[in-house]
Amino acid sequence: MGLIPINKQEKYDRQLRLWASSGQTRLEHSSVLVCQPTITSLELLKNLVLPGIGHFTILDTARSVSERDLAANFYLRDDDIGKDWAETVVKNLGELNEDVESEVIHVKDMDDWWVEVTQDFWANYDLVIMPYEYQRALRDLYELNIPTIVINTVGFYGYMRVVTQEFEVVETHPETLLDLRVLNPWPELKEYVDGIKMEGMSVETQSQVPYLVIQMKALDRWKSDHGGAIPKTSAEKEEFKKLIQSWRMEYGQANFDEAIDNARKMFIQTKVRSNVEDIFNKLPQKFFEANKITPFWLLVKALKQFVDKNDGFLPLKGELPDMDSSTDQYIGLQNIYRSKAESDLESFKSELQSVLTSLDTAQEFTETEIRTFVKNANHLFFSTNTSIALNDTNFSQVISGYMSDAAVVLLAYLLIESHILEHHTFPHLSSLDVLLDKSHQYFLMEDTHKLANVLYEMLRSEGVELGNTTALMGGIGGQEAIKLITKQYIPLDNVLVFDGLRSVTEKWKIE
Repeated sequence: MGLIPINKQEKYDRQLRLWASSGQTRLEHSSVLVCQPTITSLELLKNLVLPGIGHFTILDTARSVSERDLAANFYLRDDDIGKDWAETVVKNLGELNEDVESEVIHVKDMDDWWVEVTQDFWANYDLVIMPYEYQRALRDLYELNIPTIVINTVGFYGYMRVVTQEFEVVETHPETLLDLRVLNPWPELKEYVDGIKMEGMSVETQSQVPYLVIQMKALDRWKSDHGGAIPKTSAEKEEFKKLIQSWRMEYGQANFDEAIDNARKMFIQTKVRSNVEDIFNKLPQKFFEANKITPFWLLVKALKQFVDKNDGFLPLKGELPDMDSSTDQYIGLQNIYRSKAESDLESFKSELQSVLTSLDTAQEFTETEIRTFVKNANHLFFSTNTSIALNDTNFSQVISGYMSDAAVVLLAYLLIESHILEHHTFPHLSSLDVLLDKSHQYFLMEDTHKLANVLYEMLRSEGVELGNTTALMGGIGGQEAIKLITKQYIPLDNVLVFDGLRSVTEKWKIE
């Protein structure tokens, strides 16, 4: 990924702090298609235009802007009446960011287009946004592994689904990436800590010892007094804190405060997390299917080989938190961590090269790509899902047989959507009883009172999209779209509803 020009660094300063130049470059090279746009999907699109996607396309039938359009669309003005709707929206959205390119594609009939569109057309885009779950289109996009967001609102309610065949994330941005190995020090770290003699220190000297050293020395004492065992129970961990406290020579020593405050963290095992173990378990299948081996899986394979040869440990990141200590001691400790991290990195590179050689592949990785992967190795994300719609055969399984209030909203929306897809029109309020009868195909409810209330609210909206609901769903959808484009942060996996009357969201996964 290339560097961002200085003027764009200033323009996109805040978002670069979130997804860095690599994420911004992906955004600026992305092409997004909005099919059959709604006010909700335009709100989502606005949240992609502002941070600078490369290109967007609006695809719809040709029609003119009417007075009714002005009442609900923030991207149309009074003097737009009579102009082409899509062309006008594209022009007005483009004013938000002159760096973004755009185009309009007009089709004669959307219903026919959904049936006739080919995979070759979809291949031009990195992300597709649509209002309903058009099964043929979703199936084609799924086969191409092009991420799709289905998003819409009905009155006070919102629905969103993310569809991808597979999705891999290396840069998940967890809250902490620290891996200090206090419980499992390597020889150089152990030698360094053992070389610091705290007995006989003055208050000033003791106050400059890094808290990590204090913790490791306290752990050695504890293990010596407890047959080699480490503190495990809450009571034992509290006793361990008291041991550290007993070594304090003077009130207010910041390094001892840090050692005590961070004591619980040191007992968190730093070996492979369950999410990475799950990814490791998929390796045999991936390498059995040659066409499934993406660069991500080559890196994962090398990581597994590294872990197998290093007692179950991942490569050390080599990062130290800020500590209250003398400069010399902190730098000394920092150098030990960095040296170990570089050594592990070289070992990982050797494993990666062996994987590439064994497969006789021309795949290459940059130094930055390798370092980024190693840094995030314990927080990788991988997900698979399906293009199959939520329907009467899988609904109960998806909600785990529990009809929460949000699941009622989900069911009501699905009933509305199925009517729209079948009849090409929003159902009237008179359709309430018909939809309630149809609900039994999805989930047999003894009491349909809640469902009737939600359906009533949706039907009486007559399909109108409300500004507050579209803005919120557009914001949520925009975040998810950026995750999918930048391949950073963990995306929705994979269905969400918003209940605006109760101000809650809930999510499920269709598999």
